[in-house]
Amino acid sequence: MDNLESILLNIKNKLDRLSKDSLIMYLSLDYCPSDVIKEYYNKNDSDIKLCISMNKNTPQDILKELYEDKITKYNVIENENCPREILNLLISTNDKLIYSHMMNNKKCPKKLFRMIKEVNLANEICPKDVLLKYSSNADNLTMKEISDIASNVNMTDELLNMIYRSKLGYTARYSFAKNINCSEDILGKIYEKNNAFDLKLEIIKNPHCPQTIIINELRSNNIDEYRAIASNINIPQGVLDKLSMIEDEELLFNIASNKRNKNIVLLSNSISSKVRKGVLENESVTIDIIQSMINDIDEDISICALFKYYNYVKNSLETLEDDNLENERREERKEENNNYDLELERINDVNDKLREEQNKETMIMIKDLQQVISHIKNPDENFTIRRLHHTIPINEDFLFDVNPDGSKAIKKEFISILKYFDLSNISCNNMIATDIDFRFTNLDIDPQKVFKKDLSYSRFGDNNIHKFRSFNGVNMTGCDFSETRLSVGTSEKENSERLKEAASEQGADVK
Repeated sequence: MDNLESILLNIKNKLDRLSKDSLIMYLSLDYCPSDVIKEYYNKNDSDIKLCISMNKNTPQDILKELYEDKITKYNVIENENCPREILNLLISTNDKLIYSHMMNNKKCPKKLFRMIKEVNLANEICPKDVLLKYSSNADNLTMKEISDIASNVNMTDELLNMIYRSKLGYTARYSFAKNINCSEDILGKIYEKNNAFDLKLEIIKNPHCPQTIIINELRSNNIDEYRAIASNINIPQGVLDKLSMIEDEELLFNIASNKRNKNIVLLSNSISSKVRKGVLENESVTIDIIQSMINDIDEDISICALFKYYNYVKNSLETLEDDNLENERREERKEENNNYDLELERINDVNDKLREEQNKETMIMIKDLQQVISHIKNPDENFTIRRLHHTIPINEDFLFDVNPDGSKAIKKEFISILKYFDLSNISCNNMIATDIDFRFTNLDIDPQKVFKKDLSYSRFGDNNIHKFRSFNGVNMTGCDFSETRLSVGTSEKENSERLKEAASEQGADVK
């Protein structure tokens, strides 16, 4: 293993030959070694100081000095390596400008988010209990607040579902699409309603993008969509290997930098400097490949490889850990989880009371409806009665009986009046969906999620099963799709015995 001093000298020799602008670019990289930063800080150049005040690898003793400089002070406050004693001291300043900069710091004390009203909801360090507080009041959120919360990577699938609405602006949908914790279900709904090409690309890049969408876009022969697919960290190795046969530099860069890709040795020898740079930026790049790139003909790749090699050697030699910092982080996580649990318990109590009141109101509405229907001979043909479709609110606890095996059965007394309930927020997970007329309801059904994948002898309308739903392994015996046009996102071979006709571009139309 090389000596740290010799590697550092090699780096310095290369950097000293660069222009000032190029030097600053390398000093701003988040993997620029702290010892390199320290070396150039001593040059006492104001532009270099401004640059390294933002780098998380800048040593804390240097950040303390830069904090005293009015030009670099606020950069230091936002720097995640800012000394904790500075951040703790700043909490008592009651200065809104300082607070706004602190909330951009990934190490900002969590209690600040609970102290002030104007919270940066998009910041990934915003505590879960604060996010829960806002999410549980989703109806009163502005579109900006929804966009900010939806972009927060700390948002769980449960919290994202709390704030998702079918009618969202472009910015909010874009935030959902970019959030790596966004569920397949929400991404699928956004995809179905989306016309913006760049938003579709973000959905494709998302690790939770439904496989049916990926398969559909692979047929598109669109290079931008191929590039987006290659950026998705959950794309199988076989797909990446096939895409790597296409001669497109941007595509090959995405494939090379995708941390899921294990076949990067060949790409590391690409004639394209950009592709080789992608290999170097891959989180899974091996030390052998890094070493092989130290003498790359491209000076940029050579310097970056030296940076990574220096950090590898230094980390390998270091054995001491900061126990105090780790204990502090552990206590923060413990406090955060406790606050989150308490807030969730309180909200659940409130929701239970609200559901109880809603159930009472629902029963009154049902009785009134039944009384009206009893005096009309053909309620389905009566225009006034049809206007009552989807108007009665109902929750899952009231709609279903839960069986010991975990399945959910619609209560018998509700089956004949299903179309009058608002079922738009009802989940079909583990729902028994056999021998039921779902026509005229607004229940969104995923065949893969109903109990035992069984839809036999049921009837469906256009509102029930949407595009890109998979029918793989689904029991469709006796199903009636005569009043719907269904595009199935699975292979025809799997469904040929069940589907009567195949006529859509996506798959099969079931009639």
